[in-house]
Amino acid sequence: MKQAILIIFGIGFLLAGAYFGWALHRISSMDDPWPGPWPYPDKGLLKLNDWFDVRFPAPRGCIKLEGEILKVRITMLCLTAMVTAAGMGCLSVYYGGKNGSDRRGSFFQRHRDTDI
Repeated sequence: MKQAILIIFGIGFLLAGAYFGWALHRISSMDDPWPGPWPYPDKGLLKLNDWFDVRFPAPRGCIKLEGEILKVRITMLCLTAMVTAAGMGCLSVYYGGKNGSDRRGSFFQRHRDTDI
């Protein structure tokens, strides 16, 4: 049961990492028609940009000349890295525990009687 959960979570995290990577690509190069309909992540990216814009307003008496696209890019980069690492971690725990214990045990058993 634990193995099935690790596989399901690992694949889910990798799919989410792929979607966040696509969102990072969409926000980094706005060559395609913007914003695209669902399943494009553009509306979510615009909402995140607006959230950052409200959270970090211009000082009183000043005009804000730059947007918050850089913060959105950094957020998407961090989400992509963390979610992909979590997916790879789940799958490596599954595959490492399955094969690594046999190799590790046989290595120590082979070298147990050698003198150092």
